[in-house]
Amino acid sequence: MHAYTHMGITQIFLCNPFWSSLDSKASTLLHEHSHASASTLHLIYARYDCRALAQVNPDKAVINASNYEYFAEAVS
Repeated sequence: MHAYTHMGITQIFLCNPFWSSLDSKASTLLHEHSHASASTLHLIYARYDCRALAQVNPDKAVINASNYEYFAEAVS
């Protein structure tokens, strides 16, 4: 686990692996912030599955935190 938060609060807790991760720290923070601010869920994690979800069920993609994370990485 790199980071976590709780729905309804804006505080994001960063775990030790966050600091040495090769993943985008900004997209990890966006993922966690989407939980806190938009009450997103963990429906699907994998990048390919998130893309497929957006294509076949955009309403679910909008509430999936990883979709925000991968979208941010794609446009940056």
